[in-house]
Amino acid sequence: DGTGFKACLKPAEASANRFGSQVGKDIKNKLAGAFGVGALVYGAKRLIDFNSQIKDGATALDISTDAFQEQTYWLKQNGASTEDLVQSYKGLSKARKAALEGDQGTQDIFSALGISMDDLNTQPIEQLFKRAAEAFRTTDFGADKFSAAMAVFGKGASSILPALETSLAAAAAEARELNQIIDQDTVA
Repeated sequence: DGTGFKACLKPAEASANRFGSQVGKDIKNKLAGAFGVGALVYGAKRLIDFNSQIKDGATALDISTDAFQEQTYWLKQNGASTEDLVQSYKGLSKARKAALEGDQGTQDIFSALGISMDDLNTQPIEQLFKRAAEAFRTTDFGADKFSAAMAVFGKGASSILPALETSLAAAAAEARELNQIIDQDTVA
């Protein structure tokens, strides 16, 4: 009769099931841990890459990382890109140079924006960009708004024109409120 054998087999079977279940859990936990670590490494790499883009972009434009992020946020909210920001800064640098070298038309546009020759000569480009962007929002150029924006922001003007209808300061405050700005110490 095999009842004795079956009686001995039941505890062995239960023990084997517990062992198999434990091995399955261990493998599952190790796989989850491996994928979790992989996701963590991937996320950290993306954050480092993002921080590098912010730092490199700000350095290239000679502006603070905060300003770079605020202005990028403002432009993206209005359908423009980081490249449009770069083009706009290049245009502003050229316009500043032209005005300082005596181009009367460019001087007149800056004057209409409330930016004096002294301002052009002494203020950092970051400050001039902020002032020009805010002034375009409130200054009535009528039908000449696009040509005035082209004179100040160059090729980037066509892409940032919708943003010039909105407040850069308000967008910057919104970006901060939504924790979209990585502080300068973290970016560095």
